Amino acid sequence: MKRKWVIVGKKNSGKTTVADFIEGKKDKKSSSLDLYYRENTIEVPSEYLEVNYLNNIIIMISQNHAIGTLFILSAEDDVVYPPNFGKSFTRPTATIITKIDLVNKDKLEKIYKKALEIGANNIFLISNKTRKGLVELNNFIKDVSLSEVHY
Repeated sequence: MKRKWVIVGKKNSGKTTVADFIEGKKDKKSSSLDLYYRENTIEVPSEYLEVNYLNNIIIMISQNHAIGTLFILSAEDDVVYPPNFGKSFTRPTATIITKIDLVNKDKLEKIYKKALEIGANNIFLISNKTRKGLVELNNFIKDVSLSEVHY
């Protein structure tokens, strides 16, 4: 089975938009309580993050099926990940802060502090509207995906 990017985040945080970016095409899926497998991504429903005992399933899926795991935080949200959750993963991790064009600098600083608490290897700030940060995110995804070929 081909390894994929596991994408975790709250509902309306931008998970599907990030998945569409990685896939290179839009998908018209509706919200689901199931894992959503695509060619290069696995979207994890928000309930897996919101219910503590389901956090272990996220780790297991990432360990067994992932190239890497992407934690999505919307700049508008107050979602809380377990402290240092990113350190539970053996493959590359990144936190992606989405919708940065919709908040002021103070709010962005607060959400950035939350992103640091996740403990992922990398943090990216993106806006689909202004396209800010998408080149850096794309380079990270390509670099990690290429290194996976050598496993």
